[in-house]
Amino acid sequence: MAQTLPDPQRATREQYTQYLTSLECAPNAVPRYAKLHKDLRHLLDLLAHYPAMAPNLQQTYSTPAASKDKVYFMWDFIGRTLGMLNQIDPKLPSRTKDAWEDVYGRASYGRVLIKDTTGVLQRTNASVGYKDDAGVEFGRKF
Repeated sequence: MAQTLPDPQRATREQYTQYLTSLECAPNAVPRYAKLHKDLRHLLDLLAHYPAMAPNLQQTYSTPAASKDKVYFMWDFIGRTLGMLNQIDPKLPSRTKDAWEDVYGRASYGRVLIKDTTGVLQRTNASVGYKDDAGVEFGRKF
């Protein structure tokens, strides 16, 4: 039985994370899809439980974030990417070539943003009004 997407008005970001990370990859998925699915699930869980995400985790998904920092931004970005991946045929992702390339590109860009040490993500956040990045850094587990 397929799980139902949580109601964004009632479900917390924690519940959304649990929902997305609980969706198992199809056993017949091509290896590249399966690895991306596994990696995105793991990364989403790490981001959700990173200390800087704590002020946002128990808010409903639709509530504006209490702390708009780069961890929150990346949690949202990776969660949306994983949601997009779950819409692609795991046995034949190339059937929807544009969607597959978009998801794969987003995942690659997410990695670049997390690993970046030049401040690109912080400057980007500041440009859209996210002002809570001071002191927030990604650790080695990312």
